[in-house]
Formats: sequence, C-alpha cells, structure tokens
Amino acid sequence: MRLQSESAATDGLELKAAAWYPTGQIHETAIWVYDAQLDDWHLVLAVESDEVRVFSSGVLNGMLVTSDWHREEGETRCDDHRRDITVYRYSGNGGEASYRKVLEYTTTRKYGAEDTDTIDAEMSNIEAKLS
Repeated sequence: MRLQSESAATDGLELKAAAWYPTGQIHETAIWVYDAQLDDWHLVLAVESDEVRVFSSGVLNGMLVTSDWHREEGETRCDDHRRDITVYRYSGNGGEASYRKVLEYTTTRKYGAEDTDTIDAEMSNIEAKLS
C-alpha cells in the first residue's frame, strides 16, 4: 500500500487482525515499511482501532487516521456514540520511518454504534483542525 505520494520509498504493508472476545471484537492494524538497505521490515505503527484509514494523496497525504467509540457514562454498546479521532503524520523511510500523532479530538456529533465511515464524515473537521 502507498503511505505517501512523494516517493517509492513510502510503500508499506498493512496488516489487519481482529480478536474476538465475549464482550466484543478488537481491531488491530500494523503498518510495516521495507528498508532495502537492511533488507528488513520495520514496524512503523501498531494501533487498536475500530476504523483506520491511510491517505496517500490529497490534503491528508501521508496521514493515518483512526476513529474509535467514545463511550460516556450510562451509554450502552447499542447507543449512538461520539468518536475519538486521532491523526498521525508519516515521516522518514526504511528503518527510520514512523508515524507521529499530530491531532486528537472527540467529535461533537454522535454516530450510530455500527457506523464504519466516520472518518469520511469527519473529513472537513479533520482538515480544518490541521490547518
């Protein structure tokens, strides 16, 4: 997968896994980058998140965005929830590659418990907060 549009050195591998528990499911995503000089893979980021999106073009080029439930007291799994949005910026290449957290906020809008497109719905807010 493409992590950034500038150069071929920004290709990476995205591995996703889901762990099932009696209380629900945990989604895990790991991003790996290949370092040709060392002929080795380097872990760039590992996150547990309900929704993960990597941007390799446009305004968010080189960004990874996650969205997770923000469960407030008294809310159940089936209620609408605000979401915690976290934005990471990609930098470097090979063994020096990394993601650095650049933005974190909780949405003002509540989304349905099964919504899986909250990153798209929050795009204008994300772009505004980053500018």
